[in-house]
Amino acid sequence: MAANASPARPLVLITGVSGYIASQCLVAAVAGGYAVRGTVRSKTSAKAMRVMEIATGAVTAYVGDVVAVDEVFELVEADLMHSDGWDAAVAGVAYVLHTASPFPVVMPRDENELIRPAVAGVEHILAAAAKEPSIIRVVVTSSIAAIGAGHAKIAGVEAEYSEADWSNTADDSPIDAYAKSKTLAERAAWAFMDEHAPGFDLVALCPGYVIGPTLLNYPTTSSTLPIKLLTRAMPVLPRLSFGCVDVRDVAAAHMAALTAPDASGKRYILVERAVWVSEFAQHLASEFDSRGFNVPTKTAPYAVLWLASWFDSAVATILPSIGTRSHFTNTAATRDLGITFRDSMASMISFGYSLIANGLVQPKRMPPAGVDLIPSEALAEVQPFPIPSLGE
Repeated sequence: MAANASPARPLVLITGVSGYIASQCLVAAVAGGYAVRGTVRSKTSAKAMRVMEIATGAVTAYVGDVVAVDEVFELVEADLMHSDGWDAAVAGVAYVLHTASPFPVVMPRDENELIRPAVAGVEHILAAAAKEPSIIRVVVTSSIAAIGAGHAKIAGVEAEYSEADWSNTADDSPIDAYAKSKTLAERAAWAFMDEHAPGFDLVALCPGYVIGPTLLNYPTTSSTLPIKLLTRAMPVLPRLSFGCVDVRDVAAAHMAALTAPDASGKRYILVERAVWVSEFAQHLASEFDSRGFNVPTKTAPYAVLWLASWFDSAVATILPSIGTRSHFTNTAATRDLGITFRDSMASMISFGYSLIANGLVQPKRMPPAGVDLIPSEALAEVQPFPIPSLGE
């Protein structure tokens, strides 16, 4: 049975629903009274199974047993690189959350490995949506990487950005492949709207580094940093900062953007504040070292990173940002979308507990007697409802 749209339960399409942000959007949509159709590349994958488990738990928690899960949620297959499947994916939906976009841990040598699927995905979903008269609004998940990247940064000089700013994608700009892909994808979305004037309107959301509890039992790009810190795979810290935002606030912004009257045709920065990696490490160490972890807290000298950059492409990618910090305004999201941003330090602690709860990290030694590995209040926060196991 397919998810049923109705005036009381409008149908939302979430692309890339097995993603970190998208899975929280799924839960927020079900809790908010929507029916959800989610796209994955393969419905038989382990990630698709996890999404079904999350959806089952969310429907049981927020809708109840009187409604079957498949009346509220369904999975369909669609690929960013191919137009096949998107017409069927958008059929009968009222809203689209286009969250799917490639996000690698290590930048590829060929930037087009990221740019092509990012831009093609936007073009395919918007072209399909333009043929579907039921669609009211499309919300595209962009990034602050489309706002503040590609500009020369100087250590000790703190830049400030707003929604009026765009990343510099010129060939001679210091922009990485991911930021370039997000910038070109968002520009392609606005260009489509200008050229085709479809019957729906568009909103772009630009989150920073997304943190906070994961519902997934597999790692994501966002979980790379806390996993490396908790497992000490990163023995020393780079002097890096990120504009951060809780994944639950990102999901709430997506829900608000579906219907907020003042959001039409706008882009919104989603950032709580800028945080140094060393700040995160200190807070994780304070919380988790007593629970059997050994979080690194020493910052690597620039000379060490410079030398390492000759042999490690990941280090070479971050080298231009060492010692720099950028600030992003969030007043528009607070004003138009009603978002009150969670504290980033608390979000990172919740992230850590969710990684433990989902089996993605484990302590090197068990905590002493009387110290819970996951306190009950932390578990209730990172697992707000039971997620059943549907596997064999």
